[in-house]
Amino acid sequence: MAMKRFTLLYLLCIATSVFGQLTIKPSMLEVYLEERTYQSEQTLYSEVHLAFNGNTINYLTQPDSTIQGALEITIAYLQNDTVVTYNKSISQTPMVYTPSDFFVIKRTAIPATGKYTLKVLVQDLNNAENLFTATSEVYYTYQKAGISKPLLLASSKAAEASTELAKNGIILEALPNAFIGKDRAYLKAYLELYGLDQIFKEPCILSYMIVEETDLNATKPLLIQHKNINPSNFAPIILNMAVDQLPSGNYKFITKIRGRDLKEYFAEETTFQRSNPFYKLEEQLDTLSNPSDFLKDEFVAKLTEEELRFAILAIAPKVDRTDGDIISATLANPNRQAHELFLFNYWVSAYPINPQAAFEAYMDIAKAVDETFRSGFRMGIETDRAYIYLKYGRPNDVIKEYNEMDAFPYEIWFYEGLEIYGQTNVKFLFYNPSKASNDFLLLHSNCFGEVQNPRWEIELYKSVSATQAIGNDPLNSTQVEDNFGRNARRYFEN
Repeated sequence: MAMKRFTLLYLLCIATSVFGQLTIKPSMLEVYLEERTYQSEQTLYSEVHLAFNGNTINYLTQPDSTIQGALEITIAYLQNDTVVTYNKSISQTPMVYTPSDFFVIKRTAIPATGKYTLKVLVQDLNNAENLFTATSEVYYTYQKAGISKPLLLASSKAAEASTELAKNGIILEALPNAFIGKDRAYLKAYLELYGLDQIFKEPCILSYMIVEETDLNATKPLLIQHKNINPSNFAPIILNMAVDQLPSGNYKFITKIRGRDLKEYFAEETTFQRSNPFYKLEEQLDTLSNPSDFLKDEFVAKLTEEELRFAILAIAPKVDRTDGDIISATLANPNRQAHELFLFNYWVSAYPINPQAAFEAYMDIAKAVDETFRSGFRMGIETDRAYIYLKYGRPNDVIKEYNEMDAFPYEIWFYEGLEIYGQTNVKFLFYNPSKASNDFLLLHSNCFGEVQNPRWEIELYKSVSATQAIGNDPLNSTQVEDNFGRNARRYFEN
């Protein structure tokens, strides 16, 4: 069986201004493609997994304010420049509020064994110039008994209904770029076993292992596990292997079928890259106490000390909350190499194809945010409004009340939906209790995981809450008396 993996460099879009219209300018559609060959009865079929970077698709706004894109996908199989079979269809993206990644799976029956040229064309139906093409030579052969090439997975779940994504009752999402980042503790793979009942009369052994990519003969497995298999005509298998203690590097994942005598009958493999920047982090930092050429040619090495510190602060809203202490510890470390390592690892983990392009695009936004929210007390990037903007994006609407009677200056940001939580009608209320220039703090929100203050109205109208709190108990009340000029609750609740 044969497979060819295609990847395309990240080409990211940027916002033209902080509160301006978001302009998506994909100069090329970004697609991750993975092809595998499977068989059923006497039929061979090709399975093509396509994962799309949502930021490189053009969308149309729907009546309910969501957006949706449409892609025409053509997959052709040629011999001697003649199309033998093909699969052509239109796939629509999910209806979302902000651009989101998604994937599709296309299956095509292969009429005969032999060598084929596989050609893939994906056309953005909302922009004729936005497309993706790929070509590869593949060889298809039918196995009376054998094992398919493992497919590394980003996720798998039981299918609730019969769809083109479902396979043997499971929805399989291929792992983009065969890259296992720091947020993944397990390698997950799918494979199929064929005709083992024709060879074995008793249980056989499925061994799966990880070796360094340079270990051509797999003589030194770094990790290895075994699974007893009852031989049958067909068996789909999902494997899991912990990789939390696997250092960053390039590896092979190898699967083998052995008899009880340990004789090897079948073997297949695939390659992957592991990024584990926090594996033995203290040891990494200790080794950086002496000058190193490790990052001398990377983009982080070209940053000034001020730019480097700013760049680390800028990613605080993007990292897991559990990484917040690591950011603080990194900034407290006077070692420049430690700063470079942390920043480089973040961008390589998040955008392994072209981390520099992703970094530069994000920094354009972060600098605009910093300038917009700068106050006399701290950098704009360190403010609450900057944190929310960089974490959740540009709000759909903003109400600004800087001169409302009895209230501190305040703003309310409205988001129609946040994909990260699947939450709609999300609001954030910022206020300026010092009345100093541009120094707004997050007082209250209805967003999961963010500040939720039931006494926000008491704080916002503090100048009158002592005498006008509902219940005449300013220590325990949560609201002040309604007044024609007091609009914050009406804004927030409507």
